[in-house]
Amino acid sequence: MDANIFPNRQPVQSPVSTSRAGSSASSARRTLSSNEDEDGFTTVKSKKKKNRNESFDQSSPSRQVITTSLSPTNMSNDQVITQSTNIVQHPLAMQPVPVTNESTRYALTPFQVLVCSKCSGIGHFRNQCTQIQTTCKICCDLIDNPNQHTCSNIIKCAHCGNNHKSTSSTCPVIKAYRADLTRKILHPVPAPSDSSLINSNTNFISILRNPHQQASQPPTNNIMMEKLDDLIHKLSDVKDHLSSLSLKYEKFEQFMIEKNQSDQTLKLNLNSLSQTTNDLKHDVIYYRSKIDRQEKIISKLMVPMFTDLFQVFISQMSDVLDVTIYTNLKQKLEHYLIQMQKAREGENRNGGVLILVRAEYPVKRVVCDLPNVCVLDFVGEDELRICGVYAPDSKSWKWDNLTIYLAKKTVIFGDFNVDLNQDSTKAESLLSWADNQFLAPFTPDAPTSMRSNRVIDYALACGISIDIQNFNDFPPISIEHSDEPIPDVTIDELLSTVHTSRKKKSLDAHGISNFMFKFLDSNHWSFLWK
Repeated sequence: MDANIFPNRQPVQSPVSTSRAGSSASSARRTLSSNEDEDGFTTVKSKKKKNRNESFDQSSPSRQVITTSLSPTNMSNDQVITQSTNIVQHPLAMQPVPVTNESTRYALTPFQVLVCSKCSGIGHFRNQCTQIQTTCKICCDLIDNPNQHTCSNIIKCAHCGNNHKSTSSTCPVIKAYRADLTRKILHPVPAPSDSSLINSNTNFISILRNPHQQASQPPTNNIMMEKLDDLIHKLSDVKDHLSSLSLKYEKFEQFMIEKNQSDQTLKLNLNSLSQTTNDLKHDVIYYRSKIDRQEKIISKLMVPMFTDLFQVFISQMSDVLDVTIYTNLKQKLEHYLIQMQKAREGENRNGGVLILVRAEYPVKRVVCDLPNVCVLDFVGEDELRICGVYAPDSKSWKWDNLTIYLAKKTVIFGDFNVDLNQDSTKAESLLSWADNQFLAPFTPDAPTSMRSNRVIDYALACGISIDIQNFNDFPPISIEHSDEPIPDVTIDELLSTVHTSRKKKSLDAHGISNFMFKFLDSNHWSFLWK
């Protein structure tokens, strides 16, 4: 490629002939004209730099132009001769220089310096600018809002203060920056010499041959070695941490496997329990239908039949039995019939209220229409009224219905089905009525319900204080040697004692006699089968 510079737009004689290295072909170059229309070359220009090129004038500083030519007479195939010409104060130093290659003409423009559009600084973009305010491109004043700025239209450079724009190529600051940048580009860092490369390669080969030699040499960079040691230590910590995580992951994986197995077992058990529950529901429905059928048979067939038999029996026995015996029998039979009728029609078909009174105490029954409520008056010096109450959840009466049966001294006891501590709503209703009637509760210390840990059996009293006493329907039990400690006995010692004490006769197939059970508690009888 030939690069020809045309000063003063005059034709320049190109070399007579050039040939490519290693090629026998040659071409004769004709004389180029300064006018591109005359010599037939096509000129390629950069449209983006057109305006910039027009802004440069002929008073630009000296530039260094490199021209390269190839000549087969004084060049080898791989050699390039570079000539540098210092064109100080050349009139074409800052104008586009045409370069031709075969049939194409290229227009080269001078190097442009990067100027910030915000602060007019050199060497950075607007998005990298650290200045807060904006510099006016004409008067170079610092402004906060460009839309509200009134410019004086006095041209001033932000670099040198002269009367030209900050982007002008005539600015000495821009010239110095361009010259320094060009100098750095044209003077790169020199490559290392061959001797230094040979020495470094020799040292590297010797280290590879003798690895222990490296430890004897002093460290060339202590900071780098410390950083490497620190990095190795951190890598070791990371490795230990990864090992710990791997172990934890294996444990967690084993836990998940066991959990899945447990879930499968639980699922099977739940399915079995669900099947059992369904079977139980079917059985309950089946037996409930049978019970309802039996109740219908008893209530509609057996009770009327026994009623008719009792009436026939009473009518037939009126002439045979004594009048007193007949009267008592008739009253008892009628009482049984009334109780049976109440059991069939009452709120609690499975029971009711019963008050037992000793024969020597004079009592008087008060008529009460409330179901499952019995009222008695003890006749004496001080009259005392006792009310027996059974209050299921399905009762048809309220606590206020008992108010008319209260006296000056009254004790109400029975099954209230209300725990004063656990049943908040029902307990509040009962206690509110009791407070209005000046009734005080007397509750036992132990639970009274057989199905839950609740106290539902207690007493309410007004005008009298009562004590809760334990009552048993059997004589007290006395224990001999209750203060003596019971020694620890093993099963072998217990069996040995039993076998030595048993009788030799009347033994069953297992060698056990009834005599043995006199020495053992019923909870320990299963030991004899082992």
